[in-house]
Amino acid sequence: MPQLLLDGYNVIHKIPQLRDHLTQSLEDARKALANFMMTWARTHNHKGSIIIVFDGRDGIINSNQSLCGIKCIYTKTKQDADDKIISIVRNSQNKKDITVISDDNYVTNNCKAHGAIVMSAQYLLQEHKAAPNGDPEKLIDDKTANEITDMLRKEYGL
Repeated sequence: MPQLLLDGYNVIHKIPQLRDHLTQSLEDARKALANFMMTWARTHNHKGSIIIVFDGRDGIINSNQSLCGIKCIYTKTKQDADDKIISIVRNSQNKKDITVISDDNYVTNNCKAHGAIVMSAQYLLQEHKAAPNGDPEKLIDDKTANEITDMLRKEYGL
């Protein structure tokens, strides 16, 4: 089953409507992201799980909680969320079913190396067409499509 794994604060800072909530508080921004993802999942018919990983908070007894029905993981105080995300991917049995949402190079490069699909936070703002199997199509931009086409032409001597 497809799983979305979000780099929480990275995504908040990349999406203007979420970033605006930071003026109120981190808690308000976290709730806004969870609410955004709940709506996104419903709108895009996402059937898998969604997990948001945040850097740790002092005094948290339970590092896992749910906001708006979305699972949120808070790392231990000295553990970075980036490393937690990479660890989740590395230790997963179904790496190809994980899509990591982050614009952080350290996270994206490591998660790709471990076999996860990686998408920018902008992916969450795009319209997605339903594929025949019900999953959103993996959309790519024109530049990437042209690069792939050029690479294949060279590979096959076309």
